Amino acid sequence: MARILRVKINWTGFTGAPGYSNLHFEQVADDPMTQSEVNEAITMTQTWIATFRAGMPPDCITAVDGSVVELDENYGTVQAFWNGTPAAAAAGTGPGSYAAGSGACVNWSTDGVWNGRRVRGRTFIVPLGSYGMSSTGNLDDGKLTTWRAATQTFINGGSFVRLVVWKRPTVVLGEPLPDGGAYDVTSFTINDKAAQLRSRRD
Repeated sequence: MARILRVKINWTGFTGAPGYSNLHFEQVADDPMTQSEVNEAITMTQTWIATFRAGMPPDCITAVDGSVVELDENYGTVQAFWNGTPAAAAAGTGPGSYAAGSGACVNWSTDGVWNGRRVRGRTFIVPLGSYGMSSTGNLDDGKLTTWRAATQTFINGGSFVRLVVWKRPTVVLGEPLPDGGAYDVTSFTINDKAAQLRSRRD
């Protein structure tokens, strides 16, 4: 039975909050889940999201949740709860005004195909303040370069886990079919334009 980890980023402090972003990780080696894998997934996530804080307004507070869920990737059923010790919640450091629903979108690509379509995912980095934007309304070029470099490091993976897109199982008459799956993230894009997020619960 294949297992994955779900790591949650909590977003608070701004209009439209609270909300969260979920990221999923699979083991590099197919062994029973260990605390080392959980710890690395938390560390990778907090290192990645911290990179974006220079473009976030001070009202935006992000924190990686210390409770990590282990899931069966095929059925999506919870197998275990793990606890780690993430860094403390931190606010954005970008000065200036901001629009609560505007920011960046990270598009995750995989080599997986399901039902005739490539499996993809996305994570919204919202809100970003004016410090993360250019005078033309696009993302700031310097920060975009930094964010892309950090995201490449993120998808390169660690010693124990790597980032995946989880395709949730199909539910029929209230029961999940065993067709869920975890697909390795092989590439990404962060487009040089503002993204609009209508719901923080992605």
